[in-house]
This record gives sequence, C-alpha cells and structure tokens, in this order.
Amino acid sequence: MHMDIQARGFTLTAAINSTVRREAASLASVLGEGDTKLMVRLFDVNSVRGGFDKGCLISAHISRNRRVIVASSLETDLYFAIPIAFEKLRRGVIAAARRDHTLRRRARGPSPDVSAT
Repeated sequence: MHMDIQARGFTLTAAINSTVRREAASLASVLGEGDTKLMVRLFDVNSVRGGFDKGCLISAHISRNRRVIVASSLETDLYFAIPIAFEKLRRGVIAAARRDHTLRRRARGPSPDVSAT
C-alpha cells in the first residue's frame, strides 16, 4: 500500500502520523492483496476559533477493480476524525466489493436448471 499523508495548515506530528498509519494498517486487512494508493489529507478549517473544524479526507485508489473510494470526517478533535474517516472508508470498500461480486454473478447469467432434464 502506498500512502501520501499531508497536513494542511499545521505541522504533521509523529503522533498524528502514527494514528493514520495504525488505521491504514487495519484497513489493509480489508483490502487484501493488490496495489492500493491511499491519499490522506488532514486539515484545520478555522484554526484557533474552535468548533467542528478538524478534518480528515481519505481517497483510496484500488487497482484490482479500478475504483476510487473517498471518505471524510469533520470533528472537534483530529484524533476523533481520523478513525471515523477510516471506518467510513472501510464500509465503502466492503460495499464496493459486494457490488462487484453481485455484478459478476449477474454477468454470467442464470445458473442452468439441472433438475429439468
């Protein structure tokens, strides 16, 4: 898995980097084998004024099925926003895999009825 982590408007600390990498490692178990590019953008919308302004935006480019899945979260604390965004991404990856599986089954057509012969 290739990862690009960027902090917009503040310095990326080792603790924040570690949090992102830990969540990405748990996501890797869902993604399985294959080449995946993960772009993580961390941002602070209104700096010192406070409020729901710490955000995490993640896009996953999954090469095996050529999909891009995007998830984001906006919270008061970046340490809350990161796992929430990764959980949304995890749900999106699972839903996309289910859709692909269903579409492949439909493309093969109906299964033959062997009891009719």
